[in-house]
Amino acid sequence: MADNFLVGELPGELGDLVGLRILDLSFNLLSGELPDRLGDMRNLERLTLWGNQFEGEIPESLGTLFNLLELSLDLNSFSGPIPGSLGLLSFLEELYLDINNLSGPIPISIGNLPQLRALFLGNNPIGGPFPAAITNLTSLTVLSMPGAFLTGEIPGTFDRMRNLVTLDLAFNQLEGPFPDPLLDLCNL
Repeated sequence: MADNFLVGELPGELGDLVGLRILDLSFNLLSGELPDRLGDMRNLERLTLWGNQFEGEIPESLGTLFNLLELSLDLNSFSGPIPGSLGLLSFLEELYLDINNLSGPIPISIGNLPQLRALFLGNNPIGGPFPAAITNLTSLTVLSMPGAFLTGEIPGTFDRMRNLVTLDLAFNQLEGPFPDPLLDLCNL
């Protein structure tokens, strides 16, 4: 049901669709807060809601979607912190939270996602230091965090991220010496 003109709020009854594997409502005109009951959809593998007008905080209950491979909530108006419960999604491969109004810090639990290949957090007023836990994401191929208001030095532990192909940290307030471990990443 992507790329239509659907309007209004998502009904909590969507949580009753426990057998659903893919929910793609991207690029519509949906608004309001996400219902907590989305966390009841235990077989969901892809939740794609980008390009709508959702607002409020991302529900912690999404951290119970243990089969989730892709979570796309980008290009909305979500605010508040990134839920630490997302770090429980051990099968998650792609996480798109960019272009919202999310504030930091980035939860350390994000570093507990062993299968994560793509992480997009840019264009959010996250702020704070670059989270060293992100360098635990050894499967990551894309790390995109431009305009996230990150401060301080880039951690010297990037050499763990051998699969990294794309690194975008533009438009932050990072400082300090160039991290030599980045030179060891031959795929960049």
